[in-house]
Order: sequence, then structure tokens, then C-alpha cells
Amino acid sequence: MEQILGSVLPLFAIIGLGKLATSFGFLDAAGSVVLSRFAFFLLIPALLFGLIATGPASDVFGPGGVYFLGCLFVYCLALCVGRWLNGPSWPAGAVFALDTTFGNIVFLGAPLVLSLYGEEGLRVLVGTIIFTTLLLPLSSILMQVGGSSREAATVAAFRKLTVDLLKNPAINSVIVGFLWRATGWPLPTPMHTFVDLLAKAAAPIALFCIGATLPAISWGVMKEALSATFMKLIVTPTVVGFLCFWAGFTGDSLAVPVVAAALPTGANAFLLARSATAHSAAVSATTVVMATALSIITLSALLYWLSSMP
Repeated sequence: MEQILGSVLPLFAIIGLGKLATSFGFLDAAGSVVLSRFAFFLLIPALLFGLIATGPASDVFGPGGVYFLGCLFVYCLALCVGRWLNGPSWPAGAVFALDTTFGNIVFLGAPLVLSLYGEEGLRVLVGTIIFTTLLLPLSSILMQVGGSSREAATVAAFRKLTVDLLKNPAINSVIVGFLWRATGWPLPTPMHTFVDLLAKAAAPIALFCIGATLPAISWGVMKEALSATFMKLIVTPTVVGFLCFWAGFTGDSLAVPVVAAALPTGANAFLLARSATAHSAAVSATTVVMATALSIITLSALLYWLSSMP
């Protein structure tokens, strides 16, 4: 357990440092946005590109696909729960479902998996990053389904999915990495050094950005936020873990998807929720904060259990 805490607590300490920096005015909101964009558009893509382009071939889509099936099951369940808690509203249900399945898989997942499972574990995480992205356009379409015909919503879904995939720097870096590796060429030394330097900065800056961009808590939506937090930290990893066991995965192919499923809600869920209703945005923001704080305990317990498995 000491080794697990030694890996987990420093990561969350950097998140706390980011929160303190904004709370005490060392970094303003504009600076947080710029730093987050720097991490999202340059540092994380460099990490993923270098990992794929220079590493050995590995199955990233098998574990990622099983992870996505588990997320879809929980998403459908949470969609029903969200509509029960907030009334027959598709936008509110979609936001709630996204809060329970969309984890902070890039900014927190990549540093955590890299710290615990190394580059081989991070290669497994690539598949979950790709599939997690699909939850955003799905939720976006469900938020608009009340005002659109089914055919129009379907067309819009494919259009939204295509645009989001083309614009996502993490996905693009993975694709370019696979294409480079397919050529069989080694990275030139200057390029390798350049990518490596950016990749080494990715983890601490990404973690700092999580804390710096945490939204404010709304105490009036605690029932919904607690429900979403419970489903994100407990139900989703349980379902994904069951499916991974059923699929016969072992080692990193088992551990990494389960850890990815247990990550706290990502900030993109809150950003999308702001286009729904003020109530949904408040629920999502509170869920992001609560899940991030409580995941220190739940992730540590999960990692200890995974480390004790034969």
C-alpha cells in the first residue's frame, strides 16, 4: 500500500498545487486556459506520438473496446437515472450519463498509468482514450434530440463525431504515430529529443492544469452530484472490470481499462454541460470536483486490490 500511495499522492498533490495557485491569485483564469491548451494541444500529443511511433506493436483496441462497452452499459443506465432525478429531460439525462462515464483520461489517466504501469501500460490506455472521445458527440446529440427528428439527429451525430475526431489532438497524434511506425523509419535524433522533452513535461503540467481549472461547487445539487460520483468511481469500474475478466484479459490489459474507468469525471463533461441548462452545469461542475477529491481514496483502494491479484 505504501508503494501505491507513493505513486498516487504526489499526482494529487500537484493537482492541489494548481488549485492553490488559482485560489491565491498566482495564476488567473486566462493563464489557466492558456496552460491547459498548451498541455492538450502540444504536450499530451507529443507523449502519445512518441509512445506509438517508437514503441513495439501492441493491442490497444481490444482492451479499449471492452472498456467502451462497459462505459456504454453504464451510460444507458445513468441516462435512465438522470431522467428519473431531473424529470423527462434528454439534455439533463445526457449530462448526467456523461458525468458517470467520461473520465479525466488524458490529463490524469496518462500520468497515473505511466507512473504505475510504464510505457506498456500507457499503450493500452491509448485505446481507452480513443473510445472515450466518442462519448462527447453521443451526449451532444442526445442533448439536442428533443428538438430534432431522428434522421436529422443521426446525420448530425455522424457529422459531429467526424469533426470531433479530426479536431482532437490526442487522436491525431495517435494516428500519426501509427503511420510513422508503419514506415519502419526511426525518429531522427533531433526530432526524438524534441518529442521526448515535450513528453516529459506533459504529466506535471497536465496535473497542475486539472487543479487550476477545477470549477466551483454548488451545494444545492448534492443529491445528483453524489449519485453521479458514486456511479463514476464505483459502478463504472466494476462493470468494466467484470467485462475485462469475462474477456480473459490479464496484466496491463486488465488493470489499465479498470483504472481508466475509475478515474474522476473529466472537465470536458462540465464544458459540454454548460450548453444544456444552468442546473445541469452545476451538477456536472460539482461532480467533477467531488469525484476528483474522492478518487484519491477510491483509486488507492482499487490499485491496492489490483496489485494483490495473482
